[in-house]
Amino acid sequence: MPYAQTLLRNLVYKNVQLKAGYHFVEVEDDFSNLNEKTTDCLEHPKEVKQITSDAMASSLK
Repeated sequence: MPYAQTLLRNLVYKNVQLKAGYHFVEVEDDFSNLNEKTTDCLEHPKEVKQITSDAMASSLK
């Protein structure tokens, strides 16, 4: 199972209240800002790593 899918399953299973920008990068329902968010992630890898770490820490609680 891919890492992101396992992480998400753990978060949902543990009923963690996910917060955009803290646990995940929020993309519009119609994906209209996908290119913008992808570019932001590529330009700010440290922030992406922190978001991933926050999500992982929450999944382990």
